[in-house]
Amino acid sequence: MGHKTPKIYDAIKLHLKSSIMLTSIRKGLMFMIPFLLAGSFSLIVISFPIPAYQNLMFSTFGEQWKTFFQLVINATFGILSIMLVLTISYSYISEITSKLNLSINPLIGSVLSLSCYLTIIGIADPTFTVNRVGTTGIFLAILSTCFSAYLFVRLSKIKILSLSSRTFGATRTFFEAISAIYPVGLTILPFAIVSSFLINYGYDDFNYLITHTLYLFFKSFGDTLVGGILFMFSIHFFWFFGLHGNNMLESVSQEVFVHAQKLNELLVLGGSQPTRILTKPFFDTFVLLGGAGATLSLVVAIFLFSKHHNMKNHANMALIPSIFNINELLTFGIPIIFDPIFLFPFIFLPIILTITSYFAIYFNLVPMTTASVEWTTPIFLSGYLTTRSITGSLLQLFNLSLGVLIYTPFLKYKERMTYENNLKNYQTLLTEFKLWEQRSEKSQFLHRNDDLGSTAKTLVSDLHHDLNKGVLEIYYQPQLDISGKIIGVEALLRWYHVIYGFIYPPLIIALAEESNMMDLLGAWIIDKSFEDLDQIVTDTSYMFPMSINLSVSQLQSAELITTIQKAKEKYSFDSTLIALEITENSALSGNKNIKSNLYALTQLGYVLHMDDFGMGHSSLLYLKDHTFDTLKLDGSLVRDILHNAVSQEIVASIMQLSQSLDFKVIAEYVETIEQRNKLHELGCEQYQGYLYSKPLKIDELKQFIQKFKS
Repeated sequence: MGHKTPKIYDAIKLHLKSSIMLTSIRKGLMFMIPFLLAGSFSLIVISFPIPAYQNLMFSTFGEQWKTFFQLVINATFGILSIMLVLTISYSYISEITSKLNLSINPLIGSVLSLSCYLTIIGIADPTFTVNRVGTTGIFLAILSTCFSAYLFVRLSKIKILSLSSRTFGATRTFFEAISAIYPVGLTILPFAIVSSFLINYGYDDFNYLITHTLYLFFKSFGDTLVGGILFMFSIHFFWFFGLHGNNMLESVSQEVFVHAQKLNELLVLGGSQPTRILTKPFFDTFVLLGGAGATLSLVVAIFLFSKHHNMKNHANMALIPSIFNINELLTFGIPIIFDPIFLFPFIFLPIILTITSYFAIYFNLVPMTTASVEWTTPIFLSGYLTTRSITGSLLQLFNLSLGVLIYTPFLKYKERMTYENNLKNYQTLLTEFKLWEQRSEKSQFLHRNDDLGSTAKTLVSDLHHDLNKGVLEIYYQPQLDISGKIIGVEALLRWYHVIYGFIYPPLIIALAEESNMMDLLGAWIIDKSFEDLDQIVTDTSYMFPMSINLSVSQLQSAELITTIQKAKEKYSFDSTLIALEITENSALSGNKNIKSNLYALTQLGYVLHMDDFGMGHSSLLYLKDHTFDTLKLDGSLVRDILHNAVSQEIVASIMQLSQSLDFKVIAEYVETIEQRNKLHELGCEQYQGYLYSKPLKIDELKQFIQKFKS
């Protein structure tokens, strides 16, 4: 595979991404993950194929021990198609009304889709049972939901069908309900007509009509190799587009492949040799390793070859369910469905495994399946139980390894494409964030449902991961006076991301604040800075203040004082060596918590620095009241100091005020001797910037200090 994204991949991906209906199906299926896992876990508990386990549960909890778990299964798998109708229709109507700015209540649309589904599924049939709305009804549920939701939205856009009421005091919900009367009635109408037509012709269950048609098609092939290949292809083709292929072809499985297995078992009971190779246990045991798509091979490939921790996190969560052939966390979580990169291995690997397993049995390398096992039976155990031979387990190992080989290049290509796409999205996110920053507005990314929102959420997840793993670092930039003496350092957060490189520090803080993670991150910064300061003082015998930036949310936090004091108690240096740095805007916000915390910090002996001073709506009396020790000139003043007369006047005024109000001034972003000389001419004698040093790691800072000491 080349490094450039193939045009066909771009075209397919663009189509899938632009299709609101397909996106809604995918979202609806993803919403089902917790219910599927609850039902799957209960199924594992009930059907775990170890006699000793079954006997233990029976002797411990009595013969009714399965009742609780069966109720969970009934409440999840038993009504799965109903839940899918609600989640898909709600997702679709919410998405399309947002894009088209329509006033349609998604809840009304969801209930309407459910009514249409129940109508077409044959709820009026006297023989109707709840089995029709379980897993076997998924295909019809998705089809009817797509049609009903689409039709309802189209009809709701027609103004003459929208009743309006001007009743005084009526709520928005009332208006939405009234305006939906005609669209609701007209949407249900075709479903009622079709259902009546089917009943008249003896088809009370429309789902049966669909599955029976599929059965008639596959019946002509029987349990031949061609039939098995077509069966696997159809299942995974449906799966790839979000349709539960196993359930859609359940009738085929029961009538053809379960029947073949029963024949084998009867022949063995009669003392004869089994004759059927392709049986339901054959597919469950040798082909569907980890579930549809043989995705257990993908899990193993991720553990062996993936370089991204998010992918490994998916594999960690999916490992245990995959061992029991439950793979919804992979198919909907990575996701596999709707992703053209995984189209080939997901659809064609099961076909390849069908062929390899068929010929392994055909040439008597592995016995035929002579015992039925639950589809949740773990790999290797199932291979042994269904063939009564260790060669069955060895065949599973061979197929698993073959699957890993086939999935690996697609996994690597997926990660490369993800890397390129993520890098592009990050650059867009960073550009937009800097625009917010220039306007002094608070950015909001995590609530967004677009690519930037997804990138921001991933960054937050990565930040939390890297913070716990000790990936984040503190760099230190020295501050010097006109004589070249080190008068302090500023602690600066640095995060090297495995994909994006060094992350823009203000973006880190903004995302941490938006995700309510700032207290955790801030506590780490404070503790790490205190630890490093103690080490610097001990190793160099050189004492100077270290300034640590505090964010707005930290300043507002009731835990700030406790956090700082807990960190300080570990070390012996004086509090005056810690300078807590805040921005001018946060200092002047008027927030009571901020004022209270600043006062408490000064009472404890900590020095206060104000950052970015000079361009905001400042109050000098406020500075005097809160005894700020040092002001740091706004970077834009320093950058323009050589050519902008206004900047020179502002700096000169600040320096005059610093003498009368008794505070020091540090100029940041000093990069040239000419800038330094002009600032000195205006009265500023303390500097920080690349003219003297870039931000340094702690060991580099120690070397810097030793150099200046000597």
